[in-house]
Amino acid sequence: MIVMTSAGVEAQPAADTPLSPTAYFNRRIVEWMIRDFLTSLCDSIQMVLDAASPFQRRLTLAEKDVEGLTSLPS
Repeated sequence: MIVMTSAGVEAQPAADTPLSPTAYFNRRIVEWMIRDFLTSLCDSIQMVLDAASPFQRRLTLAEKDVEGLTSLPS
């Protein structure tokens, strides 16, 4: 199979042909990079959503109240 990429034209083995060790390694690296990027993106989006949430702000105030109560001498 011939594939057009930004680097040029590459020849890839057919689907039933095993990959060379180098090609397999390169494919796994790209898969890991994509997975890590998506994980980082999801974490960043979650942090932004948590910071913007009114519930999160109320929870933070409640946590401060609890900390204040627990720091009182008994």
